[in-house]
Amino acid sequence: MPLAALCALLHASALWAADVTDAQIDGPWEGQLAAGVVATSGNSESRSQNLEYTLVYDQADDDWRFKSTGLALQVATEVEIEQLDGSTRSETRTTAENYRVDLRAERRIDEANYLFGTVDFRKDLFGAVRTSTSQTLGYGRRLIAREDTALDLEIGAGARQQELQEDGAENQEAIGELGLNFLTKFGDRLQLGQRINVQSGADNTVSEGQTRLRLAIIGALWAQLGFDVRHSAEVGAGEEATDTATSLSLLWEFAE
Repeated sequence: MPLAALCALLHASALWAADVTDAQIDGPWEGQLAAGVVATSGNSESRSQNLEYTLVYDQADDDWRFKSTGLALQVATEVEIEQLDGSTRSETRTTAENYRVDLRAERRIDEANYLFGTVDFRKDLFGAVRTSTSQTLGYGRRLIAREDTALDLEIGAGARQQELQEDGAENQEAIGELGLNFLTKFGDRLQLGQRINVQSGADNTVSEGQTRLRLAIIGALWAQLGFDVRHSAEVGAGEEATDTATSLSLLWEFAE
């Protein structure tokens, strides 16, 4: 996304948020959309922008809950190109580009227990694994349920399919999954959310962590500081086992 377009999007979001200062989330649909800058380290080191969304359907009198989240990241960095005459020139190249979409359905058993099913898709145009898709069924339990704090523990099993970047080879394996979701609110203006997810199979174990710190600005507009980390137990020669991304975004909430 060009920087000018990103700035226009953020400016429009601020104007929109100012118009909905008194909006309340009282319908079954709610969501969030964030856009901002990113600093990455690991297999690629540079700065760029990202887009992130969350969409939730949760009817108060229904035992089913549906959620979709997604992230798009593209990093362009300036590199020095050596010419035939020995001189160098600068050129902007894309050095990292990845996408993530997660689909999730939950079925409440009671106030503390639930069943869930997920389909997760990852695409990385520069990583060792080009695409990864997983399907999981499992059980979750809310360990802490307070007005300002929630903690969920999840366990599941399923399958994972991967396509390697280098030769296009495909593999699939059974996996076990362990997840932890945490959210706490410090009054009405500050929130901290964390998610840890581990998928383990015979060929590889992948661990992911997401941290989001949000500060209310005005109405439905928030400032968001994010930190993502992804670790693979098995990587190819010359590949980093751990990738991280730090982001600073503007986020706004919407509901219907």
